[in-house]
Amino acid sequence: MTNEKLYFILSLLGVLILFVLSEFNQPVLTGKINFVNYYSERTIIILNESEREIILFDTAQLFNEGDEIIVYGKTEKYKNKTQIIADKIVLLN
Repeated sequence: MTNEKLYFILSLLGVLILFVLSEFNQPVLTGKINFVNYYSERTIIILNESEREIILFDTAQLFNEGDEIIVYGKTEKYKNKTQIIADKIVLLN
C-alpha cells in the first residue's frame, strides 16, 4: 500500500470519528435562566421552560437570572427527579 492510500484511509477514518463524536454532543436544553444557586462544588440552574435542575460542576462560569443558555450534557434521575448533568453551558446573550 502506498503512502497516499494510507493517508487517504486515515483521513476518512478521522472524518468518520469526528462525525460520530459530533452526534453525541447535541444540546439537551435551551432557555432563559429562572433561578441560579452557587455552591462550593457545583452550580444549580433552573430554566423558565423546565422544572428540571441543571447541575454544573464547573463553578468558574457565572450566570445571571435572565441569561439565555444552551445546555449540553446527560439527563439522569436522582431521588425520583429528572436532572441534567451539564458537560458544557453556552451563554447566548
